[in-house]
Amino acid sequence: MTNIFTFLSTDTGYYTGETYNLQFANPEDAIFKLKSLLKTVGWSVVANGSGSTYSTASDIFTTSASFFANSTWFAVKAPSSDRTFVFQRSSAGGSTTTNLWRIKYSPGGYNTSTGTATRAPSPTNSNDEMIILAQAGTDASPTFDTLFANVASTGQFLNMGADNSGSFWLTVFAGAGLRTGCNGALIHEQLLSGSYHANDIDPWVTYAGAKLQTATITANTVLTYDVYSTGETDSSSHAATSDSRNSKWFTTIRRTSSKYGAESFYGNIAAQVYSSYYVTTNLYRSTYSAVLPNNPYDYYNDLSPVPFIRSPVTATYPIYGILGAGTDLYGWKGFSKNIRYIAQPLATGDVITVNTTADYICMGQLAFPWGGTLNVAK
Repeated sequence: MTNIFTFLSTDTGYYTGETYNLQFANPEDAIFKLKSLLKTVGWSVVANGSGSTYSTASDIFTTSASFFANSTWFAVKAPSSDRTFVFQRSSAGGSTTTNLWRIKYSPGGYNTSTGTATRAPSPTNSNDEMIILAQAGTDASPTFDTLFANVASTGQFLNMGADNSGSFWLTVFAGAGLRTGCNGALIHEQLLSGSYHANDIDPWVTYAGAKLQTATITANTVLTYDVYSTGETDSSSHAATSDSRNSKWFTTIRRTSSKYGAESFYGNIAAQVYSSYYVTTNLYRSTYSAVLPNNPYDYYNDLSPVPFIRSPVTATYPIYGILGAGTDLYGWKGFSKNIRYIAQPLATGDVITVNTTADYICMGQLAFPWGGTLNVAK
């Protein structure tokens, strides 16, 4: 099926309108608009709790302000699939707006009967889920974490797109001045057909947040150096071109229809790049990787799909971004279908023409499908 990305919500009664070049208002508004865009392309809200009301019959959050009660949550299910995300919000300190969220994902979906007005449901199959944001805590006693690095609304732009097969992306970035990355991002990406194992029944990867483990990411760094260069061999130059932020990517390894939890792997995976780097030597004969220049035919900035691999290395090296599997399952996952790696990084918000005019937009080191004729707020 050909992927057709949409940048317009038609979710009548909730949010209708463009989902690009929006002024970022607050985190609740961003998630509210994402919910409407997902419903537009075929996702469905299968359960939700408002803090006082629990429903599996309808989407009870009709405005972004309706999220403001404590521990509000909703479960949204992908089209023609059991894949389901659960978004839960905290109102810590009694604030009407907050940047504290818990996000989880299950390839096999959730048992909605286990939810309440304040408690998110459990997965249909025990352990068949990944906590994408706020790994500590439980459904009965959830913890929350920050989704965006900088929640100040002034001068920030919200953009999101979703396609007809279930992929979506959302970013927030600051306009004007130096635009080197984003202040927050959420990505659910399908893998390229033929690039993953035939027995992989969950060929998707997910990226979330402005946090790396317990370290807060500063503004304009999300999606910058989130793809790890395997060509790097010199430690002094290595730190300048990559770090461990790719640990914000999540996926499953060897998940089958009859094996969950301990029989599979759910968690971090490394997004890596081979094709855009080559190894060379400097004046002092130390080796390092260098980025390939623009191509020699039309001098365009080439884009490449992103490979996802879980390393078998037992130890972990956070400085270098190597995610060690140890005794967990490891190996090849597949190539990204829609998002691309930018060999020559451009400013966030810049557009690139690949097949049609302005059909990709730059966000940090990654490029996302774009609407072509849409203006880009900067």
